[in-house]
Amino acid sequence: MHRPAGRVHDVPALLGRIRHLKMASLAAEMLLLAAWMVLQSLWARHEDLASANCQRALLFHALVALAAYVGILAMLALARRTAEGRLTKDLFVPKAAALAVLEAAANALLMVAVLLIIAWPYHVLGTFGLAVTAGVAILLGLFCRLPAAMSQSRGEPGGQELKLQYIKDSLSRFGVSGAEVRLVPFGAELSLAGATRRGERPVVIMDPQLLERLSERELAVIAAHEAAHLRLGHLRRAAVADVLLYLVMFAAAASFILPLVSSGGPWFTAFLFYLPAMALELRVVTLALRPVEAAISRRQERRANRWALQATGDPAAFVSAMKKAAEYLGATKPPAWWERWFIASHPSLEEFVAQARRFAQDEGILWEEPTDG
Repeated sequence: MHRPAGRVHDVPALLGRIRHLKMASLAAEMLLLAAWMVLQSLWARHEDLASANCQRALLFHALVALAAYVGILAMLALARRTAEGRLTKDLFVPKAAALAVLEAAANALLMVAVLLIIAWPYHVLGTFGLAVTAGVAILLGLFCRLPAAMSQSRGEPGGQELKLQYIKDSLSRFGVSGAEVRLVPFGAELSLAGATRRGERPVVIMDPQLLERLSERELAVIAAHEAAHLRLGHLRRAAVADVLLYLVMFAAAASFILPLVSSGGPWFTAFLFYLPAMALELRVVTLALRPVEAAISRRQERRANRWALQATGDPAAFVSAMKKAAEYLGATKPPAWWERWFIASHPSLEEFVAQARRFAQDEGILWEEPTDG
């Protein structure tokens, strides 16, 4: 099997490491919040929560816990960014360390900010304050969930200019004119191919290693798939789905938070005392919504696949392209059932192949499924 130049064989192992680091980060975050909640509860058993000294002590506990939170998450984020840097051959560790600390600090501040904008307006303005701050919470969450700006780097195209132009021509043929096609290494976005918009201008990214592997027929299928995301309004629908999911998260969090901080006594003291419990609950609600987000993403991918198959009428090239992408990522084996239903944002390779086979049968297209080798 042809392998392009570069450390392509590293990708599956590095992806596994990144996945494990993300799981370790989540576990560390949950354990830290749970330990903070338990230790603070044990400490408060013999304290007068209404006293000024107690409030100062709770504030000190919060600062220490948040510093530990930032430190632990920053170390794990640095390890993850270093692994991602190996995918892009960018091992500038000081830069990665600074970004890791900023990321961890932003996560801690966001967590406290979301809890404050749920609890404080209700304390001051009652139900009206809750209604107003619901919109603020959603906007803040969406702002922090916006994808990072795609890399401006175009890489070193080498002899790939013709393929890039072919993708642009294919996008125009599928109804997406004036698109910009960027070569972005996989490690920069953790995406082999993707579509977004810069204002009104469509932008499609492509990993240079994958571009080198694909034939023109396969590139046409990929272009049709990304054109489908743009033409079917998937970016807009994803934003609407995010708003709805944040409404659910806000309602679930508020139903738990408000009774705690409104239970009597000094408001800020109650907020500090219940902060770890509220943060843990917010994280649990966020995790509970991830399967819904993943299911929405998989549905959009299936619709884009169907659109691409109808636009190209080439199921053989579709399967061949998906197999090459899966081989590059080391994702040729079916995922575990829990990963498929609760985490995966894309269908598995076997689902891609089955969808192409059904399309061929429905359209009466005779084709020989590509074999390995």
